[in-house]
Amino acid sequence: MKNSGDEIETWQDADTWHIDVRGLVPPQPMVAILSLLKSGNIKNRLIVHIERDPVHLYAELEELGWDYETNISDGDQYLIEIRKQANAE
Repeated sequence: MKNSGDEIETWQDADTWHIDVRGLVPPQPMVAILSLLKSGNIKNRLIVHIERDPVHLYAELEELGWDYETNISDGDQYLIEIRKQANAE
């Protein structure tokens, strides 16, 4: 598991940002994801790499104007695609 002092990996691939929060202890993944979204750096889409379903994150995303789609790949890895809602400013 990563400690709170461990660096969270983020990278950009074309118009999509990625954040890897695998190994972080809750609530650190949710805090990192929301901080990145609130920073204004993510304009269209963010892919979250995480090893569990972040069920407490979804209501926060909707409140902030983001849609999401959850997919499971490679066994336990969840990929959460977060997109700006069409009607959000």
